[in-house]
Amino acid sequence: MNETLQECDDYVGVLLKLIDNDKNLKTNLNVIITSDHGMHDVPKNHKIFLEDYIDKSLFSAYGGHSFANIFVNNKEDIDRIYASLSPIPNYEVYKKAQIPDEYHYKSNVRIGDILIVGKVGYEVFVSNTTDADLLGDHGYDNRAESMHPIFYGFGPAFRSNLLAEPFRNVDIYPLMCYILHLNQRKTNGSLDNVKHILIDFSPSNLSNILVIIFIILVIVTAFIYTICACRHCRKLIYVETRIVPDQYRLLSNSDGSKNNLIVSESEDEQENH
Repeated sequence: MNETLQECDDYVGVLLKLIDNDKNLKTNLNVIITSDHGMHDVPKNHKIFLEDYIDKSLFSAYGGHSFANIFVNNKEDIDRIYASLSPIPNYEVYKKAQIPDEYHYKSNVRIGDILIVGKVGYEVFVSNTTDADLLGDHGYDNRAESMHPIFYGFGPAFRSNLLAEPFRNVDIYPLMCYILHLNQRKTNGSLDNVKHILIDFSPSNLSNILVIIFIILVIVTAFIYTICACRHCRKLIYVETRIVPDQYRLLSNSDGSKNNLIVSESEDEQENH
């Protein structure tokens, strides 16, 4: 196993070195390194065989070792088989209609009449076969940390030095569509769940943009206000009436009282005078 892991690591190292040595790739290429699932150790005594609990002639089964779909030959035997399997410790047994909704699993014709699911680190087999020698497995509840896959993303689209909270693998598809500017099909994934790892979606950058916009608005508002104030001051001059030059005329209020608000005559009027 260690040799296999080292070989995979070497391949990744070669890829990263090629990217690092090519300026165009290093500047423009976004790289995602991920896996489809995690793994968990399975001790030899954490396995059961269905034929030890129910008559093998009553059913057929398939599954991924961490679980098994059981198709009962005679539907009248469903309750009896369910009752035989339910007491087994460290395993969850469901009739098809009872499968939890969060599994997104019970609506397909390929799902058995009974589903048996091992807790993390437990396996189920129909009979004692060579497959039972496996030392690790996957396919358990995806809420278990050991089932979480890896995800590394780097390139011009990704934020640097970010340790993100876990997200679902189904969210990677809309993420890649966004980076590649592709229209995505409807899936169970959502870009909203992963946008925080992107540079142009980062909260810090968004805050900086909002601050810049606010500053620009303040400057523009102040500039407009200054221009309006200057134009207003050119028209309205507050002076004492006793020092009014001849080229100004005195305004009076409607009641005949004099006001010290003086308005300059236009150049045309001054020329006429």
